[in-house]
Amino acid sequence: MRASIAMAILVGAMVLSGTAWAAGPLIVNGAGTALAWGNSPIPINPDRGALGVLEVEEAVENVTASFAVWAAVSTAQVAFKNAGLLPTDVTRTTYLDYLGNCDDGLNPIIFDTDGAIVDELFGNDARNSILGFAGPECGSMVPPSITGGAALLNGRWIDGTATSKNPEISLVAFDSVMVHEFGHFLNLDHSQINLIEAFDENAGNDSAVATMFPFLVNDAEALSLHLDDRVAISMLYPRGSFGTSYGAIKGRVLRSSGSPFQGAFVVARKTDDPRVTAVGYSSGAQFNLDSDGGPPDDELEGQFEIAGLPPGAYTLEVEPVDPRFRSGSGVGPLDPPAELPGLPEYYSGASESSMNPPDDPEVAAIVPVAAGSSTGGVDIVLNRIVAPEHDSCENPRMLAALPFAERISTREATRVGSDPLQSCTFGG
Repeated sequence: MRASIAMAILVGAMVLSGTAWAAGPLIVNGAGTALAWGNSPIPINPDRGALGVLEVEEAVENVTASFAVWAAVSTAQVAFKNAGLLPTDVTRTTYLDYLGNCDDGLNPIIFDTDGAIVDELFGNDARNSILGFAGPECGSMVPPSITGGAALLNGRWIDGTATSKNPEISLVAFDSVMVHEFGHFLNLDHSQINLIEAFDENAGNDSAVATMFPFLVNDAEALSLHLDDRVAISMLYPRGSFGTSYGAIKGRVLRSSGSPFQGAFVVARKTDDPRVTAVGYSSGAQFNLDSDGGPPDDELEGQFEIAGLPPGAYTLEVEPVDPRFRSGSGVGPLDPPAELPGLPEYYSGASESSMNPPDDPEVAAIVPVAAGSSTGGVDIVLNRIVAPEHDSCENPRMLAALPFAERISTREATRVGSDPLQSCTFGG
C-alpha cells in the first residue's frame, strides 16, 4: 500500500502569462532531503478519453513525447514507460477515483476534455485560466521517496473554439505545458531564471528562460530545456557524468546580522555567456520544519547549492523572488515571497560584508568552477539598508508637495528609550 504525502499538485498549477498561467525540489523532508522516484522506468497511466481536439491515441503520443524531453537529459538518470491506459475515461464524476488514490498502483495522466474537473477543483471559470497541474502524490518522508504521482491536462484550451469565454492556445504551446507539468511530476519546483528576458516581450532572447518558469513565455522555446532545467533534474536524479564533468558552488545567504536568510533567489552566471549559461537556486529550499524526518540542520535555512555548472568563471547574484510568483506559480520555499529591498546584490569575494564600503553590492567577484569539484563557503551577506533620519525635530525633512508617500526597509531598525508608545503595539 502506498502512503499519501503532502499533495504537491496544486503547487504545480500552470496558468497562461497575461491571462493567469534551477528549479529546486518541490518537496523535501524534515532532514532537508528532496523526495525522488525510486523506480525506473517510472510507470505512467494515460487517460483513455479525448483531450480537446486530440483523440486518445494522439494525446497519449504527445504525453509520451513530453516525458521523453526529461528522459533525454544526458546527466540525469530518469526514464518512463506507458504502463497502460486508465480503466475508464475520467470525468468530473469519477476523477476522485484516481486523484489522491495511493492504493490503486496507478500514476494517472488525466485528460480533462472540457475543463469540468478543473472547475470542480478550483471553482467556476478556473478552466479558463488553469492549463494543467501535476506533482507527486504518494510516497514517504522517511525514507524520502515518491511512489506515485498524477497530472491533469485541461483540454478546453485546445478544443478548437476561441472566444473571450473559451480561450485557445496552439498545440505547440500545449505540448510545452505538458513538458512543464511533467517537471513537477518529477518533483521540480519553479525557477525564475532570467526575469528580464521573460518579461521584455522580445522573443529573440526567450531561449534564456527556463521551461520551469512559472509563466508560459514562448511556446516553442519551452519545448526544450534550459541549462537551469537540466541541472534541476540532474540534481534529483544524477548520472555519474553530472558530478565528474561539471562543478558546483555552495554557500549561504545571510542577513547583515549573520543569521540565515531563506527565500532569496541566487543565480550563478558564466562570465562569457551570462544570460544562457545561468543556473538559479532558492536559498533555504531544503529547510523544512513541517515534515517528518527532521529537524533540519540549521545551516540549511539560508543554504544554496548550484551544481551542473560548465567549468569556467562565474559571478553570483542574489535577487528577490518576484512578488507575482505566488500559490500555484510560487518559486522557492516561501509563499508569499520574502521582500529584499535594494537587490540584486552580487557576491563580492574578500570584500563581502554588510556595509558599503567595503562591499559595493554592484561589484561582482569571480568564482572559479572546475569539473568534478565544488567551491564551498561562498556566503553572500545582504547589505544593511541605512534608513535616513525621519524623526528629528532639530533637522526635519521638508516635503515638497502633498500627498506624500515613501517606502523604506525597517529590517535593521533598533529600539531606543525615547521611542513613543503606539496604540497598535505592546510597549515601545
